[in-house]
Amino acid sequence: PNSGKPIEFVLIGQDSRDGAENQAIGGSFDDVIGNHQADTAMIVQISADRKEINLVSIPRDSLVDVPQCETSKGTIPAQYNVMFAGAYKTGGDLSSAASCTLNAVNSLTGLNIQNFIVVDFAGLVKMIDSVGGVDLCIPQNVNDPYTGLNLDKGMHHLDGVAATQYARIRHGIGDGSDTSRTTRQQYLIKQLMSEALSKNLFTDTAQLYQLAKSALKSLNISQGMADTAALAGLAMSLKNFTMTNLQTQTVPVVPAPSDPNRSVWTDEADNLWEKMRATPPTPVQIIQPAPTIPARPTATSRTPLPRLPIPSRD
Repeated sequence: PNSGKPIEFVLIGQDSRDGAENQAIGGSFDDVIGNHQADTAMIVQISADRKEINLVSIPRDSLVDVPQCETSKGTIPAQYNVMFAGAYKTGGDLSSAASCTLNAVNSLTGLNIQNFIVVDFAGLVKMIDSVGGVDLCIPQNVNDPYTGLNLDKGMHHLDGVAATQYARIRHGIGDGSDTSRTTRQQYLIKQLMSEALSKNLFTDTAQLYQLAKSALKSLNISQGMADTAALAGLAMSLKNFTMTNLQTQTVPVVPAPSDPNRSVWTDEADNLWEKMRATPPTPVQIIQPAPTIPARPTATSRTPLPRLPIPSRD
C-alpha cells in the first residue's frame, strides 16, 4: 500500500519496566512502573524508491520546549526547557505517551510525521532473536555493573538480551555521554538490518511474514503501519537496499548553560530539519562527528561504519 511513497516514522524506545520481561532486563523499580519515558527517539525517513534511509537520533537529555498534549490521564500542558525523554513519561499509557512524543517531534522539527513504532526492552530482545542474533564489534572491554554486561573487546554474536543491554549501556564505555550511546544504538540498527539482508529475510516470503507477525506482537506500532501485509511489503521493497545508503546522525548539541549534565540543540539543528523538510530534496551534510566504531574485519564485513552525508527524503 505504500509503494512509490516516501515513509517517515518516529522510532521510540521506552524505558518501561511494565511486566516481568521488562523488569528482568531493566530492573524492577517502583518509580519506573508505568513510566513511558522516551529514552531513545529516532526519526526514520525511507525514500520513495527505497534506495536511501535517514536515521536521526534525538538525545534524551536535550532540553526542549514541547506543546500541550491530550493523554488518557488528561491534558499535559506545554512545557519549557524540559528534558526530551521525560516530557510525557506520565502520559497514562503507551499510546498516549508515544502520540505526544510524535507531536513534540513534529513541533520541534517542522516535519509532519504521522506514524510511530514503540519498542520496550522485551520487544527489542524478541526482534533481535527473531533474526538469529546480531554481530557487533565492541571497541573496548565492557564491564557494566548497571546492566551486568561483560564483554571483551572484539567481534561478538549477541543474542537479544545481550544486544539490548549493549544498547542500554552508558557508563564504562566511550565518553559516558548520551550522544555516544545514540551512536552505538545506530550501529546496532545497522547491524540488525545487515543481518536480515544477509539472510535474505526480505525475499523469503514465509520467513518475512513470520518476521512481520513477530513485529506486530513484539512492538507497538501506530495504526498507519500496523498491518502484516504492509510491513512485509515494505521489507520486500527493501530487498535490494545497499547498507551504505543507510545514513545516521545525532542532532548536534552542546552542554546546556543551566546544567552541564543536560544539552541544548545548536543552530545547526535548524539546518538539519530544514534539509529534511525540503522539497525538492536538499542533501543533508554531516554536522558533527561521532566516535568511530571499528568495522567487522574486511573478509566478512557487511556494514560500512564511517558516518556519511545523510541524503534527504523524497
